[in-house]
Amino acid sequence: MTSTGQLRFEIDSFGARSDPNVQGQVRIVNASLTEAGVPLGLRDGNGILTLTRNRLDVTRFEGRVGGGTVTARGGSDLSPEITIRYGYEHERCARPL
Repeated sequence: MTSTGQLRFEIDSFGARSDPNVQGQVRIVNASLTEAGVPLGLRDGNGILTLTRNRLDVTRFEGRVGGGTVTARGGSDLSPEITIRYGYEHERCARPL
């Protein structure tokens, strides 16, 4: 797999080591992902992931796949167990995901 782009972390951590509190955002900037032998790759991926004490949300994500636009949203509960809920939409993709 080949990737390019940036991940910009803006995260604060505070509280006791036994009960930490982590909050902030991870910005995805101009991301591209390709895999040899796979006909489609992601390009121009930009988005924001928001981290809170017990949750990670895809606040916004948009990229280009197969000549169309893909958007994603959703989130994961991080404690006490991991629960993942994500969705995506595509517009004019040559091959929908």
